[in-house]
Amino acid sequence: MNWVARSLVTRRTYTIGILLPEFAHPFFAEIARAVARTVRPHGYCVVISSFEEDPTLEASEIDSLLARQVDGLIIASSQPSRRLSVFKKIEARKTPYVLIDRPIAGVGACFVGVDNQAIGRLATEHLIAKVATGSAICVVLSCESPRSAWKAIVRRLRRLASIRIGTISSPQVIRMALGTTG
Repeated sequence: MNWVARSLVTRRTYTIGILLPEFAHPFFAEIARAVARTVRPHGYCVVISSFEEDPTLEASEIDSLLARQVDGLIIASSQPSRRLSVFKKIEARKTPYVLIDRPIAGVGACFVGVDNQAIGRLATEHLIAKVATGSAICVVLSCESPRSAWKAIVRRLRRLASIRIGTISSPQVIRMALGTTG
C-alpha cells in the first residue's frame, strides 16, 4: 500500500506517538506494548520516543512528532505545571493527546492513571496488618527511579506507618529504603 498517497487522501498518517520518560522501566514498556497491540489491527503504527525525564528533551520530541503529523499522542509527561506551553502547542495543532501515569495541573487533557494516595493507604494498611500479626517483620521498598508517583506513595507509606506503628504490640521493625539506608 502507498502510505503517502493514503495519507494525502485521508489526511491521516495512521501513526500514534508515545512519549515515555524511559524505555527500560517495565511499566512503560508494557504500556507501549499494549498500545501497539491495540492499534495495529486498526492499521496504525506506533512511534515511541524516550525523553529521559528531561522536560526540554520531551518538548523537542513532541515537536518532532507533531512535525511528522502523528494522529495522536500518548504522553507520560515530566513537564512542570508552570510550563504548559508544550500542551498549548499540541492543542493549537488540534492533535488529540492523553496523559498517562502523571496528571499535570492546568492541563485539560484526558488522563489515565491510578490514585497514588489510595494505593499508598492500602499498601500501608496491609503492611501494618501483616506486621501486627507477626506475618511480616521487615519490609524494604526500593525506588530505582526518581518518579514523583513513587515518591508520593513512599511519603504516604512513611506518614501512615509512623502514625500507626505505635499500635503494634510486639517490637517489629519496618525499614524503608529509598536507595539509601535512611
